[in-house]
Amino acid sequence: MSESNIKAGFWIRFVAALIDGLILMAVGFVLGGLLKNNQFLSTLIGALYYIGFWVKNDGMTPGKKVMKLKVVRVDGKPIDWMTAILRYIGYIVSAIPLLLGFIWVAFDKNKQGFHDKIAGTYVVKV
Repeated sequence: MSESNIKAGFWIRFVAALIDGLILMAVGFVLGGLLKNNQFLSTLIGALYYIGFWVKNDGMTPGKKVMKLKVVRVDGKPIDWMTAILRYIGYIVSAIPLLLGFIWVAFDKNKQGFHDKIAGTYVVKV
């Protein structure tokens, strides 16, 4: 896939997030009893999913891949472990104030959510 400099907006990222959410729900359903009332394990699986795909799949979760998006660092370098961890921590920060950090993508001139700003990343079309 060729990479572009076109930053992805809110709605296309929202659809990618829905796809990833459905995949994680399916994993939770399959693991049913193991994850039941175990917030730590659920969070760990989510963290491993996102961080692992960002680092090992060229910045693309399955949802981002379907929507032809990828996460890149603002300096153009590939996502490394530290950037991915910071971005996931940023997901938590983005979610706390009524998901405002995610919604912010729709209003930011660089189409960055709080998590992107924290980690120094963009989501671009590929």
